[in-house]
Amino acid sequence: MIPTETNFVMAALGRDAGPVIEALGERGVQVGRRFPSMPKHLRVTLGTPSEMETFLNAFRAVIA
Repeated sequence: MIPTETNFVMAALGRDAGPVIEALGERGVQVGRRFPSMPKHLRVTLGTPSEMETFLNAFRAVIA
């Protein structure tokens, strides 16, 4: 195992990430770009507790 330190997570969505990224953007939430080698993953940079709460609320609405 290689030790790592990051400020983001890659979330496996089980579906194409493109529409999710677009829908989050429509709600004012910006996430990482789509990765061609990982089309079903969403890159989310960690932020303040308030920013993460905003992300989670938008994410729950988008994936519902």
